[in-house]
Amino acid sequence: MLDRLTRVLFIMSLVLAVVGGAFGYGIAVGYYKVWPGHYIREFRNNLESLIRYREFIPDGRRMRAPADAVNERQAILDPDRITKDGYFSLLGWNDEAQSYSVWLYAAGGELQHVWPVDELSFSPTATTRSNAPHALRVLPDGSVMVVFDRLGEAYRLDACGSPIWGASDALHHSFAPSTDGGYWTWAGNGDVLDEKQYAVRLDVETGAELERIGIAEDMFPKSVEQAVALSVVPAYDFPPAPGEPRDRFHPNDVEELLPEMAAAFPMFEAGDLMLSLRNLNMVLVMDRSGVIKWSRYGPWYQQHDPDFNPDGSITVFDNNPGRGNSRLLRTFPGMGPEQTALVPTPDFFTTYRGKHQMLPNGSVLLTVPEQGQALEIAPDGTVVRQFNNLSTFGEGYHEDLVNAAWLPADYFTQMPSCTAQ
Repeated sequence: MLDRLTRVLFIMSLVLAVVGGAFGYGIAVGYYKVWPGHYIREFRNNLESLIRYREFIPDGRRMRAPADAVNERQAILDPDRITKDGYFSLLGWNDEAQSYSVWLYAAGGELQHVWPVDELSFSPTATTRSNAPHALRVLPDGSVMVVFDRLGEAYRLDACGSPIWGASDALHHSFAPSTDGGYWTWAGNGDVLDEKQYAVRLDVETGAELERIGIAEDMFPKSVEQAVALSVVPAYDFPPAPGEPRDRFHPNDVEELLPEMAAAFPMFEAGDLMLSLRNLNMVLVMDRSGVIKWSRYGPWYQQHDPDFNPDGSITVFDNNPGRGNSRLLRTFPGMGPEQTALVPTPDFFTTYRGKHQMLPNGSVLLTVPEQGQALEIAPDGTVVRQFNNLSTFGEGYHEDLVNAAWLPADYFTQMPSCTAQ
């Protein structure tokens, strides 16, 4: 009788140990994002897509349109208050072409050009057309630069979508011009999510690297206080040991203070760089040696795309995930947290990504990827124009819209044109 009870207790203990171990490992999979978490999430997303759309749609590429979205690709809601000159460029999934594209619209609403962005036709590593194109820069000669976050690759494409050059160095997130030539972007140390991250300046003609500033190599060593401000304690073993949580900083924007804007920011100098470190909820300005001149944690939460403005303010796209709505905030560096205020906008939300651009007439262009929209918003917060990335799946659905930018009327030295289109 005792032997039987012992066996039962042993079996029950073994079952509890297995169940407890599986439960604990499941928590670890979710928190540390280790094997087989990626495959579980991919299976779940594919199953949900098959049930909802009857086909496999990558996570985040298709979504329900907002209730107030007009079922038109471009809806001008207030002709008297829209931006009336220049061009709008937009990067998003082209459901008809079954790849991403860049669209160019005249401010009056007429479609001017479409650049195909089909990484399967030029990337040596792409196996799908869902590699998270993120950064976009339309160039004056009619070519475009695009970064694919999941590939870590940047390309400059001609007006027909053929590559002029490609660069593969774990590149990700953004493009911003430099007065020293080229464009700033981010690079990881062999992986876009690596702990070691670098602001790099690329040559626009060749894609070659011109300058590199490392968070660990150039910013940590400046002072103990600066390392602590970046959430790294003195003598910390950096990067952390394998298996520890990664992506400490998640830098998602780097922008240079250009000479024409420098007078509005007397505490900085032309050539200084503004960084957005999403996972620290931190925006900072530093010189090119890595010395931080100004920084602030919040009130933004997991923010994107801080911009310098001619009035001496910095505007920040505040994703604000888990709190019901995203926001656009304006802050004046050096004047205290009480000088941070909301920029009037309608309700909008996107957990990640997102762009904004303050327009010359005081309006703002807002890119909301998880709504599949770009919105032109008047100074009082009224939407005067919608760009809606309509889905062929049917009315009420949008496809991914990643990036939008307004370009002045005299921007192009050569209008994009492709005889193959």
